[in-house]
Amino acid sequence: MEAKIVLLGAQSVGKTSLVLRYVDDAFEDAVSSTIGASFFTHKLTVDGCRVKLQLWDTAGQERFRSMAPMYYRGSSAALIVYDVTTPKSLDEVKGWMAELQRNTDTSTVMCICANKVDLLKDDAHLVEKGRSYAKQTNAIFFETSAKTGAGINEAFMAVVRELISSKRLTPAADQADAIKLAQVSDNTEKKGCC
Repeated sequence: MEAKIVLLGAQSVGKTSLVLRYVDDAFEDAVSSTIGASFFTHKLTVDGCRVKLQLWDTAGQERFRSMAPMYYRGSSAALIVYDVTTPKSLDEVKGWMAELQRNTDTSTVMCICANKVDLLKDDAHLVEKGRSYAKQTNAIFFETSAKTGAGINEAFMAVVRELISSKRLTPAADQADAIKLAQVSDNTEKKGCC
């Protein structure tokens, strides 16, 4: 089975670092800005179900915003990421959520990630605001840190489990092709001399 998951959020909230930590268990202090989108795949087994994730890491710059529908169209889930040290990035989460609710299937799984929690000292009000907003919108919520890896695997696992339980996974392309080939070969008649 497979699922398309799109990562959305403002510039520099850590979307690329988050997906690199998840896919490669790696972190770099300096990551260049994503241009358009980057594509990653990740295979895992959850509760006995083999799943291939197609991860679309989108650019956060405003000039690429008009391209976002191209990436989130047909997605099974969206991770909307914000930086817990930047209030404006939480405001943008609300914009992304509204856009997704207008333009995607109502069963699209939404997960809000409060990223960069490793930078918090004492003031966690942006985390609580994000948690409250997630509750209002029935989104999954996780505190994450691409730097330490905190909460990232858990966020993706929660999304995949929700996709499994809501039957939002689709047959993997290689499985679908195998079925089509088997059907074609069973139904073809041999003609000619051979």
